[in-house]
Amino acid sequence: IAGLRYGVGGPDNVVRVDGAEVIDNTSAGFTDIGTTQIGGRWGGTNLFNGQIAEAIIYTSEVPDADIPKIESYLAIKYGITLDNTASGTAGDYQDSDGMVLWDASANNAYHNDVAGIGKDFQSLLNQQKSMSTNSDAMMIMNKAAGFSNDQDFIMWGNDDGPVTTTTSGVYPKYFYILQRNWKVAVSGSPGAVSVRLIYSNDGI
Repeated sequence: IAGLRYGVGGPDNVVRVDGAEVIDNTSAGFTDIGTTQIGGRWGGTNLFNGQIAEAIIYTSEVPDADIPKIESYLAIKYGITLDNTASGTAGDYQDSDGMVLWDASANNAYHNDVAGIGKDFQSLLNQQKSMSTNSDAMMIMNKAAGFSNDQDFIMWGNDDGPVTTTTSGVYPKYFYILQRNWKVAVSGSPGAVSVRLIYSNDGI
C-alpha cells in the first residue's frame, strides 16, 4: 500500500508505505507541477513495470484521522500486514467509523501475517474470504454465506512461531501440534466461518 498526501505544505506532505510514514517534506522536497500521474514520472520517464490493483484519489487533503481507515480498507481487501514499527496506534486496523478491529500494540506478539474478513457498508467492503499475502502465511478464513450485519469483522495474526510440529503440549488423542499460534479478534456478530490451514506435508 503506497500513499502520497500533498497538502498545503509543512508536515502535511507525506509518503506512506503499508501504514508507515517513510518520507515527509522535512526530509524531501515536494513539487507540484499541476499534473497527477500514477506509475510514472512527469515527462514519461521512470515508468513502473508492474500491476496496480487499486488507486484511490481525493480532490482535497485527507485528514490524519482518515488515513488509517483508508489503509485498513486496502489492507483487509488485499491481505496486507500494516507496519507497526512506530508502535502506539501504528499498525491498527480500523473500520470506516474509526473503530479498532485489530489493536497492533495489544496484539504485538501476534502482529504477523495479519488478515481479516468482514463487511463495512460505508466503504463498500465485503471481504468474505482472505489470507495474508505474506509468503509464510497459512490461515484462510471463509464466510461463504456472507455477512448479515454491517461492521462484522474477524481479524487474525500469528506469533511467527515455527511451522513445524511438536509432541509437547498436545491435546488428548492428538499426536502433534504446530508450534505456531494464532490470535483472533472479533467485532460484532460475524457468526460461524470455515478455517483452513495450508501446511506443507513433512511426512507426518
